[in-house]
Amino acid sequence: MTDEYTPVVDIPMSEALECLNGYETQAIERHYGKGMEHMSANDLMRGVLWAFRKRSITDTTWKDAMELSIKECQQYFAPEPVEPDDDTGKE
Repeated sequence: MTDEYTPVVDIPMSEALECLNGYETQAIERHYGKGMEHMSANDLMRGVLWAFRKRSITDTTWKDAMELSIKECQQYFAPEPVEPDDDTGKE
């Protein structure tokens, strides 16, 4: 059984990450005290979620992002695309 949900952001987190502007990137890095390339997947996801919420709900705080469960954070974004298995040439 799969959980059905309606994401708030209609793109996957990996694409949302690529849409961050320089100010959002700097704010996330400043909040966690390290470069994005050194963050855990969960910290990165919360940072991207915070940035996207901040775009539409200007009084969003880091506390708002931190209070969400990992599942709630994951469901904020559209699911990541699944690559089909390539069985070409396999026997």
